[in-house]
Amino acid sequence: LLREEINEAPASESAETAARMLSFDLEGYVRADDEVLWRWLENRPKWEYVEERLLRSMLETAEEKYLSRAERLALGNDPSRAYTVGRIFKYLEEPRRAIPLLEYALETPQHTRLRSKVVTTLFSSYLGTRKWKDAEAIFPEVAGQLTPAEVPEWYARLAVSAARAGAKTDAMRIWRRAANLCPYRVDQLRELAKAGLENELKDFYQQMQRQMPSSRAPARALAVLQNKSRR
Repeated sequence: LLREEINEAPASESAETAARMLSFDLEGYVRADDEVLWRWLENRPKWEYVEERLLRSMLETAEEKYLSRAERLALGNDPSRAYTVGRIFKYLEEPRRAIPLLEYALETPQHTRLRSKVVTTLFSSYLGTRKWKDAEAIFPEVAGQLTPAEVPEWYARLAVSAARAGAKTDAMRIWRRAANLCPYRVDQLRELAKAGLENELKDFYQQMQRQMPSSRAPARALAVLQNKSRR
């Protein structure tokens, strides 16, 4: 009955309600080869949460031809489509495939609210593919959307991405910024050490210890690095 409603009156509110029910309550009935659902998506000028949930359910275990079909529907249309498909690809752990779509959405004139969502998803996709330079270029815009507590965490993630790409000097430069805001982030500290920056980090925190003798953060960081050396 829900598919019939979508098929017979795709532009109606009742069709959107039917799509919502399929997306949220009856995902087991959603298939990638359902032409009724594809036609409904094709006829939606802008894609928002309902469209995203429906398409994500269609693509989670879909064949390549359906992923490609979603890409074709995204490009050359409203940027909300490219953002939606890019976000789904990121969810499916395909950040490299998400990036061109998100870049298209970012370059296309759009509402400020959509742009803010696009830029954060693109930043995360860049980090996931070690494109740290591209991530750093858009970080000022991303940082404007973060709380003061979140900024050092995202800086630290950027440093880890640079380190994994082999850019040790830049990784330490970025880490210093993160440490100025929050000197001790144990998870990223371990990741940086694992990426080959253990000696540079020890030098950095030993210097911090001399400059800030009352701070406990350098000693904690050095203890983490020392434990890592013993393993």
